[in-house]
Amino acid sequence: MKKVGLEEIAKQLGVSKTTVSLVLNNKAKENRISDEIMKKVKKLAEELNYTPNHFARGLRKGTTNTVGLIIGDISNPFFSRIARYIEDEAAKEDYHVIVASSDEKKEKTEQLIHILLDKKVDGLIITPNYQNSEIVLWLKKQEVPFVLVDRYFPKIKTNYVGVDNGAGISSAITHLYEQGYEKIALITYHPLMSNIKERINGFREALKKNNLRLHNQYIQEVSYTSTEDDVKLAIDQLLALTNPPRAILFATNKIGLYGMEHLNARNVRIPQDISVISFDDDPAFRLSYPPVTVIEQPLKEIATDAARLLLEQMKTKKIKYEEIVKPVNLIIRKS
Repeated sequence: MKKVGLEEIAKQLGVSKTTVSLVLNNKAKENRISDEIMKKVKKLAEELNYTPNHFARGLRKGTTNTVGLIIGDISNPFFSRIARYIEDEAAKEDYHVIVASSDEKKEKTEQLIHILLDKKVDGLIITPNYQNSEIVLWLKKQEVPFVLVDRYFPKIKTNYVGVDNGAGISSAITHLYEQGYEKIALITYHPLMSNIKERINGFREALKKNNLRLHNQYIQEVSYTSTEDDVKLAIDQLLALTNPPRAILFATNKIGLYGMEHLNARNVRIPQDISVISFDDDPAFRLSYPPVTVIEQPLKEIATDAARLLLEQMKTKKIKYEEIVKPVNLIIRKS
């Protein structure tokens, strides 16, 4: 089937190509095009199965109306939900989103950035790896519009949207203390990324604030590359202690999922034997028995703010850095 262009619609209706373009770009009223002409253009465009050529329009405008989104892992509900919310927000401004997973790897993140820029995306939203400071500095030097989400580099001024990680951990510790738990452990990733470092610092500070003793062996660190095996080992080591913890905080939902699976495999009763809380929610936590208490992040707000910051930067062409830190919410369930 031959692709119909603006010229064909204009010719059949006896109007100018500019008029057709204005109508199909929802700019009829501001250009004083009559309702009658507007209805005729839209009706004929639909009948002829007209579809806009976004690439050609982008070349004329110097834009492509596309945004690149680089996240850690699309299979993680935390990232997939953020991706969907960003897509929804971008669509309101007629932008399309290209999503890619970095697998939390430095080289892959850098490769994806260059691939997306080669595809002429208008801007980037990135959850960076802790080793990506150089590419972030390069993006700033090239004046590429971008926003960091979930993690940032304290010594590099950028647009960033995240949460108050320390306050989230503090609320969980306080809740556990009020329930009578004093021996509290933390299973976390290594403190390489800013969000994890803030959660570990928040854990230490919250114990101190509640006059609880910090047992160094109660902080178990796991790697990004062998999370499942490391979490199992961490739990085994905690339970084998002469003075084992009575509660465990999981620093991410991924760690929490592996942790819950292993505790169940070991027939550990929750919360009778050990109470658990996870930073960030997951559908499995709501469906498990008992349902898991979580520190919920406002994912829709994070995504909306990130998209808004990027769209503003792309529209105004002005470099204006803003850091947005959102509050979190402790959702108390049965664990």
